[in-house]
Amino acid sequence: MPFWTLIVAALAFAALAVGAFAIVRGTVAERIAGAVFISSVPVFLAISRLPEAWFTLAQLSCDALYAFAFLGLAMWFASRWLGAIMILYALQFALHATYMVAGWEPDKLHVLANNLIYIATMLCLLFGTLGARARQRAAPPAAPA
Repeated sequence: MPFWTLIVAALAFAALAVGAFAIVRGTVAERIAGAVFISSVPVFLAISRLPEAWFTLAQLSCDALYAFAFLGLAMWFASRWLGAIMILYALQFALHATYMVAGWEPDKLHVLANNLIYIATMLCLLFGTLGARARQRAAPPAAPA
């Protein structure tokens, strides 16, 4: 199995694990963000099977879609970590757009930057969920009605 395939598999597994953790342990914001984030895994795997002529356009479209989804969530829940995820997806969109417009073939720098952005996105979701759990535990119990 090629080395890059192992990296993609590890990132996909980590993304599914972090997204599932957000859905199971988070508040409403983390659950929605986790579901959106988990949906990016099968979408990326499906896009990677497209012919080269369609791959870049589909990748840009999905980056924009996810950036807008997290923009809406960040505005709805007024959360810094959701805003950070939105900015990271916008950065990923800019990276892919730059390579497409310049006509560059993806190189090792592109792969490294893309993977680091995706890892940072996972970490934002993970730390956002951990922060929500800490706030839930620190909150005083609700008074009986």
